[in-house]
Amino acid sequence: MKQIYEEHLHKDSSFPFFFHLDLLESGHIFRIHWHESVEILCFTEGEAQVSSDYDHAVYRAGDTAVINSGCLHTILPTTPQCRYYCLIVDKSVSDSLGIDVEKTLFELKICDPAVVEGIKGIADGFNETDRYAKIALKLKIMSFFTELTRNHSKSAAASRSDRQNKKPDLARRVVKYINENYALPLTTDSICEALGFSKYYVCHCFREVTGQTVTDYINYRRCSNARRLLTAGACNVTEAAEKCGFSNLSYFSKIYKRCLGVLPSEDVKK
Repeated sequence: MKQIYEEHLHKDSSFPFFFHLDLLESGHIFRIHWHESVEILCFTEGEAQVSSDYDHAVYRAGDTAVINSGCLHTILPTTPQCRYYCLIVDKSVSDSLGIDVEKTLFELKICDPAVVEGIKGIADGFNETDRYAKIALKLKIMSFFTELTRNHSKSAAASRSDRQNKKPDLARRVVKYINENYALPLTTDSICEALGFSKYYVCHCFREVTGQTVTDYINYRRCSNARRLLTAGACNVTEAAEKCGFSNLSYFSKIYKRCLGVLPSEDVKK
């Protein structure tokens, strides 16, 4: 069963962090997901829109986005390409520091040179190879995260109303329902009926939280799973279309190209 929850498994349990430099290109659609850990994105090139629950903002080089624990989020490049450092601090680390990330609300958009320098210092730490480098890097990340919390967060209870929290929760339910039923003849009406909400309310909440329409996400989920089948060599184009809820082959190719930037035939495993 496909879930929007992203589980973080670490090869080294004593070093529960993910850190990497990502490149996103125009046309890439980032899967909507959520996780318990705090995620920090420090942009170095280009522009992108980051959506986190009901907040949306455009980021440029020098800007930092912080994805709060439990927030449904996605990234959409708004220039031909964008690059950013991604640091994910496992919840176990924040717990060990006495930081309850479920009750802490970080600023979504941070324009602080000290934060950028901190991320660059962490990146440099991965190039050190002496016997104590990993210990030093772990302490550096923990210190960085502590300072980030001190300077750029506040109590979530004082900042999020019950009304606002209902919208992300509904969006999560919509995404979960689509992920579990994308192969069926889904419509916005059928989803709303299954969840017990009006079409207007569902469409309004989903667009506000994710920056996409319900139909956009249905198409993305179907094409994403079709790509998985095609690249694995499990199906030909016609079979993949049928298994993922498309009854019209030409329409499938059109939507696949729009969502993933290539035709399905280009993704067939050679």
